[in-house]
Amino acid sequence: MTYRISEQETEMISRRYKIILSILAGLIGVAGLFLSIRLDFGGSRLNFVWSIGMPLLVSLSWGPWYGLLSAVAGGTFLYPFILGFSNGWASIVPSLSFLIWIVLHGKGAQWRNRGKSFRNNLYVLQMVYALIRWLLYMTLFPLLLQWNPPVWNPEALTQISQSILMLFAVRGIIMESVLLAVCEAMLLLPPVRRVFRGKSGSSSRYSMRIMGGMVAFGLLFILFILFIQNAIIEGKTLAQWFYPPDDKTGLTLFLSVILFIIMGGIAVRYFQQALENQASLRKSEKKYMTIFESIHDLYFETTGKGEILIVSPSVKGILGYEAEELLTMNIHELYMDPSVREELLSLLEKEREVNNFEVVMLGKDGEKHYLWLHARLERQQESEKIISVGRDVTNYQHAMMEVQKLNRELSQRVEERTKELQKAVSELEGFSYTISHDLKSPLKAIDAYTMMMQEELSEALSGESLDMMNQIRKTTSEMVELINQLLQYALVAKKELTMEKLSVAEEMLSVYEEQLAGNSHRNILLKMEKSLPHLWADRILFRQVLRNVLSNAVKFTSTREQAIIEVWAEVMDTHYTLFIRDNGVGFDMNHAGKLFEVLQRMHSKEEFEGTGIGLATVKKIMQKHGGEVFMEGQVDGGAVVQLIFPRKGSEET
Repeated sequence: MTYRISEQETEMISRRYKIILSILAGLIGVAGLFLSIRLDFGGSRLNFVWSIGMPLLVSLSWGPWYGLLSAVAGGTFLYPFILGFSNGWASIVPSLSFLIWIVLHGKGAQWRNRGKSFRNNLYVLQMVYALIRWLLYMTLFPLLLQWNPPVWNPEALTQISQSILMLFAVRGIIMESVLLAVCEAMLLLPPVRRVFRGKSGSSSRYSMRIMGGMVAFGLLFILFILFIQNAIIEGKTLAQWFYPPDDKTGLTLFLSVILFIIMGGIAVRYFQQALENQASLRKSEKKYMTIFESIHDLYFETTGKGEILIVSPSVKGILGYEAEELLTMNIHELYMDPSVREELLSLLEKEREVNNFEVVMLGKDGEKHYLWLHARLERQQESEKIISVGRDVTNYQHAMMEVQKLNRELSQRVEERTKELQKAVSELEGFSYTISHDLKSPLKAIDAYTMMMQEELSEALSGESLDMMNQIRKTTSEMVELINQLLQYALVAKKELTMEKLSVAEEMLSVYEEQLAGNSHRNILLKMEKSLPHLWADRILFRQVLRNVLSNAVKFTSTREQAIIEVWAEVMDTHYTLFIRDNGVGFDMNHAGKLFEVLQRMHSKEEFEGTGIGLATVKKIMQKHGGEVFMEGQVDGGAVVQLIFPRKGSEET
């Protein structure tokens, strides 16, 4: 059974490892205090406490909190009390400075991981730290000396000269700056990075060799110089100056090792950056070549004279040429019309870049290929080249040609069919007009003969016979009216609109007065809103709409003692609606779909007379004006007609 470690367990193991290694590094730092490098020269002693760099390595690798853990839990922060025992309470200053140094560079490492900038540069932060350390030494150190002696050292210093204090501060700053550079160089080495579980890329595979070579060759060079100076120039034996090394030789070798470690770190960083750049370049080149070889569009670079420098392999699928073949040709040879190339060059001279420039090129088999070019002119010193990407739109062009051909054929067919339809409509209108007249003539004759019979035989005929004749005359009159209505309905579609500005209120009053004149025995009241709008419409057709609607209102309120017709309007952003409501018998909304159909009636002839064409004519006229018509009603509750006109071309008062 395979056991998989969860991410939480992995994180816990990693944290435990970091804690243990941080404390261990701090303990090594404390133990290393007793192995510090002490150099005596010219009566002065130089202590190089290399071991305090261990917590710094932790802080640079994992951040300030692990660095503090290493310095505090490992005890390294106590190094000033150990090495500077005579300073007493004043050892707090270098101890505090050390902790600030650890935290500042740990935070700096975290900032650099998010993004490098001048402010989080390693050596800029070291300069900030140097200023802080200097201020602490100049201000806090003398104050703490006044608290001396402490209980653990009755002989501690109680005062110190300003020059010695400055020497302490400068010596500490220099030592920590050198240690910082050494630690940075050490963290570039794969073995050190593995200890701190850092990533080591392929670019670091030569880091140990470079660092080792730099230090080794540097030391050999320094030893060679020391040998010349001591053995040849000064005549000293090897035992006098090298074994064991005198103060001057020891100091020179120590400083040389530090210098060449730092220089090795610089060389390693430069070499790693160069290798990373090379790897990135190879990756980009591989990616570019993959894209270049797989693109379906045609990519090519030419000189201004047309010599082909680079062409993509896709040319094989588009023009039929191998890429190598075109490198020996001139681009002018591919153009069906070479003058198009000159036109392209002229545009590039003016605009530097051209998009969707259409060209026709000849393939290897002589076939025409249509391309849309995106071209750019680039000048380099005294030479220039044109970079072009061409999309093969041959199939698209063929399809467009076919579409244009079909459109021409369709237009021709539509034109022919339109003429045929116009001819058929004209013939139908003539036929309708003729039929209508032919139908009205016998109906009028029947009516006339019936009237003559009534006048001449009125005394001989019985009352029943006279009633039958009256019915005949009524029926013929209704038929003539129906024919007239049908003719009017047919002529609406044929009539050309003559648009003019109309006052709805004036037209409404005029039509109302017509209806009132024909129904003088009726009590009909018109309630009309004063601020009705103006509109652009055909006067004759608009009046026909009002006439048909008002006549219906008058007709269906005939059972009411007081007929009321209300008129108002609502103005919207895109249209306005004219409402005409009556208090008549209304209708059943379940049958509202029949209202605007020809020869459809909501009531029987016995109840109300009519032809069933009036509202159909209203709908046709409204559609001709780009509007709509709706009706609402309820049985014995009246009806409302809504005439909707578009506001385009309309104007409010």
